[in-house]
Amino acid sequence: MVKQISRMLSAALVVVITAPKPGLAQSESETVRSLLSGRTMMVTYRDGGPIYGTYQQISVSFCPSGSYFSQGGSSRTSILENQDRRSFSDQGTWSVSELGNLVEVQYRSVSGPVTAFLVHLLPDGRIWAGTGITVVPQGPALCR
Repeated sequence: MVKQISRMLSAALVVVITAPKPGLAQSESETVRSLLSGRTMMVTYRDGGPIYGTYQQISVSFCPSGSYFSQGGSSRTSILENQDRRSFSDQGTWSVSELGNLVEVQYRSVSGPVTAFLVHLLPDGRIWAGTGITVVPQGPALCR
């Protein structure tokens, strides 16, 4: 579950690829924070090989308060061509900070420890968060 959430949060940062960079006074970490805050994103990626890999779909709501809520599911085809589907949900807190030229995204799931990962900021203002991850903004965050 922690691996799924780590991928989910790193993938969610890809949404800033098409977003214009705000004014010069805002730091890179503030830019990432403002782009995620108050939004829901659908994150999709694949674990495993091309034939028997598992597809993951996760909807993540990043609340301005610093909490997040996620729900999603996975789907894979077995060797006997049966469909194995599972659903899951999680919640916790998220934050963004700057370490030199990199942005650190840190989260604490209610089901696990604090996890942090670095995101590489590209010269054109995009964020590279990993290969094979798709993020589609879904609208405002569904915060409680």
